[in-house]
Amino acid sequence: MQINTVYITLTCDQCQKSVTYLNTNEQVELEKEENAWIRKTARRVLNLVPAPGQREPVSRLFCSDVCTIKASESGVLNVPEPKRIIEGAATAGSVEQAAAAAKAAAAATEKLKAGQPVTL
Repeated sequence: MQINTVYITLTCDQCQKSVTYLNTNEQVELEKEENAWIRKTARRVLNLVPAPGQREPVSRLFCSDVCTIKASESGVLNVPEPKRIIEGAATAGSVEQAAAAAKAAAAATEKLKAGQPVTL
């Protein structure tokens, strides 16, 4: 005779608050007062795009707004962009070149909005 049992564990990714219960007792466990955070304040955050090298987006569970905010502050949810370091000092010529490129981009944008052809 073989009996399969399934246990479910819900754990906050920030503070590690956790509850484990038998799958068949889900409603009973979730109705308990000590597990009210699951029904009332738990949040599941799902990235829209999988991280490089992964097939599925990462799903995170937070027990409250406080844990969600702490995770956001730590950069777990919104990974900061890498700093771009410009090597060498800017010269007058490079500044003029950058200004001309910005003007050309602005002019191209205006032409696109007006429905005119643009050559890039």
